[in-house]
Amino acid sequence: MEVTTQVATASKVVHRLAKTLNIDEDDAREFRAACVNLHKLNPRGAWCLIPAEETSMVIDENSAGGEVLHDYLRVAVEGLREMLPRIETIRCDAYMAGSPDGRLKRKAWVRFMSSKDTEEAAINTSAIATHIKDAMIRGNHQFSHANHVRLQAWAKQLNAFEEDMPEILHLVSLCAVNVLATEIRLRPAPRTH
Repeated sequence: MEVTTQVATASKVVHRLAKTLNIDEDDAREFRAACVNLHKLNPRGAWCLIPAEETSMVIDENSAGGEVLHDYLRVAVEGLREMLPRIETIRCDAYMAGSPDGRLKRKAWVRFMSSKDTEEAAINTSAIATHIKDAMIRGNHQFSHANHVRLQAWAKQLNAFEEDMPEILHLVSLCAVNVLATEIRLRPAPRTH
C-alpha cells in the first residue's frame, strides 16, 4: 500500500490505513505521518507493514535452515558477499496475502543491514524481475525510467556497482523468494566475549 506523497489525497490513505490495520483514524494519521517522514529519509525504500510469522530459514556460507548448503546457494552467498562489501545481513520479511483464486501468496521484502541496527536499503521483491530486465535490456516502456532511477539509488545505498545490480537482485530474489529465506548472513556475526 502506498502511503506517502504519491497518493492523491491524505484522507483516502488515512481511511484505508485505518480499515486495513483495524485502527482508529487518529492512529492511522500518525502512522501515515511516520511513513511520510521515513519516505523523506529513504524515498526508494519499501517495508512490510505486517510481517507473517514464518519458520526461520537462515542461509549463511555453510547451511540453509540448518541443512548442508547446496552448491548454487553457496555461490549465491559468496557472490552477494563480494558485491556487497558493507552488508552483513539481508533480512527477509514476508506477508501472506490472499489471491483472487483463493490461494495464499507470499510477498517478500528485503532489508540490507550493514550492522545489527543499521539498514542501508529496503526493497520490495515483487518487481525485481522487471528491474533486472530493465537493467540488462534498455527498454522504453512507461516504467523503464523509474526502474533505472530506483536501480541507481539502490546501488548508491548499497555502495555497489550499478552494473552488478541485476545479479545482486537475482541472487537476493533466489534466496528470499524461491528458497523462502528469512535471513541471509553474508558475514559471520561478531563474536562477543
